Amino acid sequence: MKKNSEQRKAEILAAIRNEEEISVSGIQKAFGIGFPLAEKIYAEEMARRSGRAELHLHTVMSVFGGLDHALSFFEVASERGVNTIAVTDSGSVQSYRAADFAGREYGIKTVFGAEFFIDGGNEDAAHRVVVLAKNREGIKRIYDLVTISQTDSQKENIPFLPLGEIMRERQDVLIGIVACDRGVASLLDMDFDDDVRKLLSSFDYVEISTPEVCSILLEDDSAEYCQGFLKRLVSIAADLKIPVIAADDACYVEAGEAFQAGAVDHSRTVDSLHRTSMKEPAIKGRYFRSTQEMLDSLSFLGEERAQELVILAPNRVSAQIEAFSPFDGEGNLIPLFTDADKRIGEICQERLERLFSSTCPTKYWSRLRNELRAIKKSHSASVFLTCHLIAEKARKDGRMMGNRGMVGNSFVAYLLGITDVNPLKPYYHCPKCGTWDGYVWEYHHGVFCSSDAPAMRCLDCGGKLSCSGEELPMQMLFGLEGDRVPDIDMEFSSDYLRTIHEYLCELFEKDNVVRTGTIEILPRKSSVLRAEDYLRQIGEDPNRESFELAVGACMAPKRLMGQHPCGYVVLPKGHKWNEFTPLDCPVGYAEFGTKITHCPWSDISASGQLYKFDLLGNGSLDLLERLIKETGVDVNAIGLDDHRLIDVLCGNSAEATFKMVPGCKGEMVREVISIAKPLTFSDLVKVKGLVHGTGVWDYYKEKLISGELAISDEMVTNRDDLFLTLLSHRVKMKLALAIAERVRKGRGLTDEMEGVMRTSGFPNSYVSACKSVQYLFPKAHIVGFLHRELRLVYFQLNYPEQYERIYHELFD
Repeated sequence: MKKNSEQRKAEILAAIRNEEEISVSGIQKAFGIGFPLAEKIYAEEMARRSGRAELHLHTVMSVFGGLDHALSFFEVASERGVNTIAVTDSGSVQSYRAADFAGREYGIKTVFGAEFFIDGGNEDAAHRVVVLAKNREGIKRIYDLVTISQTDSQKENIPFLPLGEIMRERQDVLIGIVACDRGVASLLDMDFDDDVRKLLSSFDYVEISTPEVCSILLEDDSAEYCQGFLKRLVSIAADLKIPVIAADDACYVEAGEAFQAGAVDHSRTVDSLHRTSMKEPAIKGRYFRSTQEMLDSLSFLGEERAQELVILAPNRVSAQIEAFSPFDGEGNLIPLFTDADKRIGEICQERLERLFSSTCPTKYWSRLRNELRAIKKSHSASVFLTCHLIAEKARKDGRMMGNRGMVGNSFVAYLLGITDVNPLKPYYHCPKCGTWDGYVWEYHHGVFCSSDAPAMRCLDCGGKLSCSGEELPMQMLFGLEGDRVPDIDMEFSSDYLRTIHEYLCELFEKDNVVRTGTIEILPRKSSVLRAEDYLRQIGEDPNRESFELAVGACMAPKRLMGQHPCGYVVLPKGHKWNEFTPLDCPVGYAEFGTKITHCPWSDISASGQLYKFDLLGNGSLDLLERLIKETGVDVNAIGLDDHRLIDVLCGNSAEATFKMVPGCKGEMVREVISIAKPLTFSDLVKVKGLVHGTGVWDYYKEKLISGELAISDEMVTNRDDLFLTLLSHRVKMKLALAIAERVRKGRGLTDEMEGVMRTSGFPNSYVSACKSVQYLFPKAHIVGFLHRELRLVYFQLNYPEQYERIYHELFD
């Protein structure tokens, strides 16, 4: 049976009391208050038994300052006598999630921190400091410091902080000065010891490193000088009773990676964005040393002092820091509107009553209730309400709007005007007398898309029935239990995007809306050039192995922050950014005050508390709006069931060609259409799935050429039809959704899934397709694109001169 921590502590303390002699160093500044002697002895004994705390290292998230990912350091930590790792990237917290995961995975305590440059107060030199969070409030303080360093006080692309800023609000952080730096060395060289004392006394602890690392940081390879420098530092700190720790300041894991580290150093020196007067230290030689290597390197100070600096003092610092995760507080989405659920419910009810008068089928009310229930469960009503308001804004301004992804699977989104794709089964409806006249398939077997439905007249008033609906299951968007947060992407013409962004800022206030940040690395093409130059510089034979190592090294670390072209994150009222992420500024945008999230959306979204709105530009909408403006045509009056239009996209028209429709220009599109020979809108849905899926066309191409299969046969071409086909074969919904999710992501089938499909009567070709494809496109996305393309074809047929002129202006 495992012993709890108190039992283990009692045993260790008992063993300690029986020892003849106990060596206890003096209780030092910042660690003596409220730290009982027994606890201190316990911490020191645990340190001897379990290794050291490494409180300063850099991952690839330090700009050109790290070669390895956080996980790599944690993987080897216990082998090297390390029980604690502090992740302290330069002006960055972007390795926190990876470090948090790795710490749990390998049983290593994770300390969360960051490194900054600060001014020297009474001197011109800049110094490096490390800030460590003692608790969750300390994380917020670090987030604030990162924001300031990356937006307000950044100097020459280096995260810089005024001394006064870093010294305030210190109760939840520990701040150590990296004393192995050229500024401190120059003061000691000039015998300005009093200035050094004044500087060091401002901090909670002093960090030194091994003489080998000092020689890199001080640019002096003399062992005698570095040892003398370290002795003076330790002596001054001892006089001031300030704790001194030894840290690796490591930038990569293995000593054998020195060649790659040199490539990173070279890459930084030639990078146009990082040729700075505030020269950052080289990373070559700063690898992750074992505890014994650290002790051996500092043995010139004496064995007891080396133990103190390498093991005991760092562990005392670590003992002041809670063992916690910054991400334990993950929870539900925070509403942007307190009454969003009520408002979207009222809007949907009013719209449904207006569409169907008193004849609305019970099934539609049931679908609406189910979706509203799912939206409430996933706390995503604010997403739908915000997108509704944006859509209304665009409609009021007379602008076109489109969607990507699966938003067309939502009946609520359709009723709110967020999408024009109706997810219900295709049905007839009389717009004149409001009569619902049944599902299309009740009249016409085999017709499953509204655009393929034959024309019919109303039995009550004789008017022409309209047809709507594409049969898109809500489960693909909301999940089986209705707890999945829907992702809604909205598209606009490129010249209207700024207006929509400004409107989003009006809704939630400017400071509460920022772009999503992206982490940019050096592209391979540039890395190749730098690797070649590096190899020439060091006289290395450019064999393939060393060349690829150098290229990979140049591409490994972060180079800069960029902004996502369409993602906007909104901060809810009553909250602060430091609860979720620091803010950053993309390189080149500082003068415009442009701010982005410092953490990428993949990290922020894992907490599930903030909303991101994807507002994209689309060239097809540019073309469509220009055509509407010049011709005055009411685009909503264009019949999407007009077979003249469908024939053009199928390649069966002598009047016009699909090759001049954006999205249909590629060679692959032409190949698929020529081989598959589509005839209907439903066939076009399959064609788009063949084109935009991954591995789908590779599977079906030869089968279609040989005649083994035809486009009208059951094919795995999009995720929604796969799900519905499984249900039609009486596969249970839970399993059907699980199969559709695995197949769409290219994960194939489990043995159980394959067995169920075969016993359910699926042919070999269908099962094999499910095992072969790597990615399936959403049907709602396909239908939305096809609706837009049909409208463009209308203009191509009826206004050919205007169409050709505007098309060439925009796309050639």
